[in-house]
Amino acid sequence: MVKNATMMNHVGRPSFGKALMMRPVLLTDGSILMLVVGHTRTPCGRIIQRSYRGMAVREYYERASSARDTTGLPSCKTDAGRVVYGGGGIWPDVTLAAEPPVPVWLDRVRTDALPLQWIGGYLDAHRASYDSLASFVAAPAMPDSAVASFRLFAGARGDSIPEGMAADRIVQRVLALELGGARWGPAGYYRVASVLDPEITAAVAAFDRGTGAGR
Repeated sequence: MVKNATMMNHVGRPSFGKALMMRPVLLTDGSILMLVVGHTRTPCGRIIQRSYRGMAVREYYERASSARDTTGLPSCKTDAGRVVYGGGGIWPDVTLAAEPPVPVWLDRVRTDALPLQWIGGYLDAHRASYDSLASFVAAPAMPDSAVASFRLFAGARGDSIPEGMAADRIVQRVLALELGGARWGPAGYYRVASVLDPEITAAVAAFDRGTGAGR
C-alpha cells in the first residue's frame, strides 16, 4: 500500500484470503491442536478470509487463482463511501503483473549463499569506492569486472552462471543489493531495493493515481 496525506491506493497483487485467528491447545500426548477462534476484519468490518466451507481442497485453491468475481461476497463501505468486498482476500487498486519465475541457476546461487560469501572480499578490496550510500543509490550498478569476478567465484564452487546480458543484469541486481546491506546495513539494503525493485518503483508511480478511497 502507498499513501499520502489525502489519497490512498493499494498496489500489488490480490492477497490469498487467509485471515483466521488461531489458538494452540496443548494435548496430553504432547501434540498441539490449532483451534480457529475467529476471523480478522478490515476497519469497515469485512472478513478477508476466503470461504472454505462446502468445497473440496482443490476447489478452494483454484478459486484463489481465478478471476475476480464479487457475486455473493460480503461487502461494506469505507469511510469514503466506497464499496469493498470480503471473503476473498484484498484486491489492489493497481494490480501488478506476477513476477517472472526465478532462474534455476539463480536459485542455486542463493541457496548456496554465494553473494554473501563473495561480497566480503570484494568490499575489502574496493571499500574506498563505496563511501557514500546516497551516491551508490543514485546509480546502484556494479562494474562489469565485479560481475565477471562473481561468475568465476560461483563456477569455482560448482554453480554455473550462464553468459549473456540477461544473466548479467540479474547478477548486477543481486550483487548491488548484497553490497548495500554489507556496506551500510539493513538501511543500505532497503535503500538500494527501493531503486532496483520494479514493484516498489511501480508503487511510487501510483502516488499520482490516488483515489481517496480509504479501506
